[in-house]
Amino acid sequence: MDSLAYASDLRDAIDIFRPHHLLYSALGFVLVQALHVENTLLFMCHVNALFAVGCLIIARLILLSFTDKRTCTFIILFLGSCYGFARFATDNETYIIPIFFSLWASWGALKGKNVFYVSMLAAIACLFHQIHFFWWLGLLFFCFSRPGANKTKVFSLYFLGALIVPVTYLFVFCLTDNGCSTIIEYIFYDYFNKQNVDLAVKMLALYMTPISFIRTFLQVHGYIYALIVKYPVFVIGLISSCFCFVMAMLNIRKSFRKNETNKLATNYANTHLLIFTLQLAFAFISDGNAEFMAMLPFALSIFIFTKYKVKTKLISYLAIGLFVWNMGYGLIPYRFLVINSDIPMANYIAKNPNEFYYLRDKVTASNLLRYYYPDTTYNIAATDPPNPKDEKMVEEWVESGKTVLTNIVKTTTPMSRGKILSSTDSDYFKSKYTLSEIDRIEYDLGVLYITQLSSK
Repeated sequence: MDSLAYASDLRDAIDIFRPHHLLYSALGFVLVQALHVENTLLFMCHVNALFAVGCLIIARLILLSFTDKRTCTFIILFLGSCYGFARFATDNETYIIPIFFSLWASWGALKGKNVFYVSMLAAIACLFHQIHFFWWLGLLFFCFSRPGANKTKVFSLYFLGALIVPVTYLFVFCLTDNGCSTIIEYIFYDYFNKQNVDLAVKMLALYMTPISFIRTFLQVHGYIYALIVKYPVFVIGLISSCFCFVMAMLNIRKSFRKNETNKLATNYANTHLLIFTLQLAFAFISDGNAEFMAMLPFALSIFIFTKYKVKTKLISYLAIGLFVWNMGYGLIPYRFLVINSDIPMANYIAKNPNEFYYLRDKVTASNLLRYYYPDTTYNIAATDPPNPKDEKMVEEWVESGKTVLTNIVKTTTPMSRGKILSSTDSDYFKSKYTLSEIDRIEYDLGVLYITQLSSK
């Protein structure tokens, strides 16, 4: 639900420069002001959709250098259908625009464009999201590997092109009220100021990374079972996509053979394998964050289809299977159905703004309320992550006789990343408070229970 926060920022003209993705909201703010946009959420979804089309156009230009047009068409369908790309292409998130500039830089590198030009494009991607630093770094190695390249000149021009990043950060740091004492703290704001953001190898990453990697290509979520049970028509998508995947498996044998490539093409392929590896490694040490994997299908595809000739039949089955699955179990349900209890919970709070709430996901509720019900203050505390300050505040609310409500007791949620990371269950409340069910609200795929907490 970060998309709602960004849309509210544009409407309210606050937090326009967020260090982790410095220019995303800034670009949106300029467009919103210039075009007098009121529905900032929908508008930015359209902006991302346009940049997503641009990503696919540039990817096609790159891949046509190594494949025929028919094969390339199915590769583009495959890339556009990857869930990690498609979901951000239809939302107000920060991950599509930097992919566009990174791919543009890769195309420029392939066509032998000036090193300064290539570096500047890759650096602009970093200004839209810092995670693309690794794409910029990977292309540096490719520029070094060009036949007859003067390494000193390449190094100088490449770093000169990247100066746009520190100059922009310095400009924003000096001219905005950001609460940071140094520019280093500002650049790495999340790592200095957010407790749940760090770089470390944890057990969580060991099982979240493979799950997130799969979800980058194929939507996998606990609500899919509930979706099919309640709406049996969705089984058609299951049968159709599984048929395509089975046919792809049957055709995988002898579908790959090495391309006859020169040294430059080999280096180009290996560069994008390096980029893929670096981006995946960073996502791993970021708790297997799926959002940091959105660019992986593009880097991997450039490597594979530069290095190998792959039979069109295999790609077509995979592409069609992905399209059917991710449309049927990803984009369509999220567009037309209420998948979880966040929206009904936010609507309930908006209708009862004077009560006090102890929620599992305070951030999502607050973002929904801020965008759809602005200019009202709500009393909300969070159970996740555990926060002694919020726990004490809730205890004081209960002891003073306030009406304190929670959505955790009895409310069932499908398996998801949020549920895996959650550390609070209803047993905690049963041991500490007297529980009284206040309301029961049905939504498309479940039931939301509102429970009051009282002193024992």
